Amino acid sequence: MLYFDTVAGKPTPFGPMKAGPNQTKGLSPEEMIKNPEVIFNQIKVEKDQVLLKSYAKSEDSIRVVNGMPGGISVLFVPDQVIPGFTYKVEQQDIGSGQETKVRFQYDPGKDLAAKPTITGRIRIEPFSKSYGVVIRFDVPEEIKKQLPQKP
Repeated sequence: MLYFDTVAGKPTPFGPMKAGPNQTKGLSPEEMIKNPEVIFNQIKVEKDQVLLKSYAKSEDSIRVVNGMPGGISVLFVPDQVIPGFTYKVEQQDIGSGQETKVRFQYDPGKDLAAKPTITGRIRIEPFSKSYGVVIRFDVPEEIKKQLPQKP
């Protein structure tokens, strides 16, 4: 069941269960049938790209906000991983109106060479909804000056 009808309640062995006072109203079944995307539009992912430095320790993050009436789980699934790259979801399970951050870190160690762009997905459960993420690695300014200029 994706909704709770606050008027009719839900039948239980102890009689109908109804929402108490001051409960937020969820989406009506009619609203969900007309436009199921309205459910996913209540989940906000701040951006779809992060920028890390290929030559120094660096960090970036993406904020995820849950506007749903119920809780969700936030996961990050990388498509590939390179040495020194780490990620972490601050709080994997968030309730209604809460937010979390997906943090990305890179520590090049002794390898200061340019790195390839990598990708991944922020997954929202229980909906199996994915939001693509591109992780780019910046190079030092002195290297940028040596690159061919775009016409």
